[in-house]
Amino acid sequence: MGKQNTSLAKFNRGLISPKALARVDIKRAAFAAETMDNWTPRVFGSMMLRPATKYLASTASDAAAFNIPFIFSSTDLALVEVTDLAVRIWIDDALMSRSSVSSVVSNGTFDSNVTSWTDADESGGTSAWKIGGYMSLIGDGTNLAKRYQKITVSTADA
Repeated sequence: MGKQNTSLAKFNRGLISPKALARVDIKRAAFAAETMDNWTPRVFGSMMLRPATKYLASTASDAAAFNIPFIFSSTDLALVEVTDLAVRIWIDDALMSRSSVSSVVSNGTFDSNVTSWTDADESGGTSAWKIGGYMSLIGDGTNLAKRYQKITVSTADA
């Protein structure tokens, strides 16, 4: 039997699984598409470009980002934007922000030691200061390396 390539003028059945494309016994499968990137099928058979989206802002430092939808409930939604150096939260198409505060974390950059952090390592876990301004936290697979610090927040910052 000869092979024939025919063009179809309509794709009004939407998307279909690649496994179902070979079904020649189902007439409506001929009007479906395996992929439709940036296209929307219309009821009468034609396709149209999908509607435009809204530009909100660039990512942090214009870096490549991974967006994670956060859905707490049907009315409590957010978008978590993760880049290699930043994590930002978008709520109702706006960046979540916090006004500046005077409360500080003492020795938060670990410049010379980690003495202001309380050692809470489990047996088998080790935490220590490393040259270059780092706190090293190494667990053994079952036990954790932990440090914590109590922070006092002033009433004006709460």
